[in-house]
Amino acid sequence: MFISSSFINMHNICKEKLSRGLSMMEILVSLAILSIVVVGLINVFVASKALVLHNRNRMASGQLGRAFLDPLQLDVNQSTWGASCLTSGAGCVGAQNINIGGRSINFTPNYTRALDTPATGVNRVVVTINWDDDE
Repeated sequence: MFISSSFINMHNICKEKLSRGLSMMEILVSLAILSIVVVGLINVFVASKALVLHNRNRMASGQLGRAFLDPLQLDVNQSTWGASCLTSGAGCVGAQNINIGGRSINFTPNYTRALDTPATGVNRVVVTINWDDDE
């Protein structure tokens, strides 16, 4: 079997290049790519944390909405709304300061009563709950 000397020289050159390792430029490029990927992952985690906190506040406000409306059931079951906090403006459940996940959040209800509908005799009450969503 005949092997040319140029093949042996190419083989030796390739062997030397592989034994040297990575060049500085290759390391810098790989670090740049890695840092871009890591920054992207960190942004995903930060955004998901903010979304979780927002949804936790929404869930708490939904539960508070039920708590704000529960005392009104006594007025709804009565035949008159005369003594209701919705007509007098006093006695309705007010703002609630609740600790959620180590943060103190102030939930403020706003009651709205629709006008009486003579055809059905139904009074509609809407509770809108406002809070500061800092994060």
